[in-house]
Amino acid sequence: AMEGLDEIRRTREQADGRIEVLPGGGLTPEDLPEVVRRTGVDQVHLSLSRRAEDRSATHNPAIHFGADLPQDEFGYRAVDEDRVRLARRLLG
Repeated sequence: AMEGLDEIRRTREQADGRIEVLPGGGLTPEDLPEVVRRTGVDQVHLSLSRRAEDRSATHNPAIHFGADLPQDEFGYRAVDEDRVRLARRLLG
């Protein structure tokens, strides 16, 4: 998204309120002030997650999911509350 901020701004202006344009794709909380300033958007799409330990599997060696998972079977993605707080603070 950071590489396309000028295009996002043009798209938002062309949409003229008929649709909402939400920049996303690789954005970090630290990017948000510049994204909002350069595009004029009032919404963004973020994946502010972290790896969380799946204690049901890690604490019971008898549990195996048996699938070829994209991540190890001992973890999952969860919302990172600290990154959400940072994003909100940076947006003021």
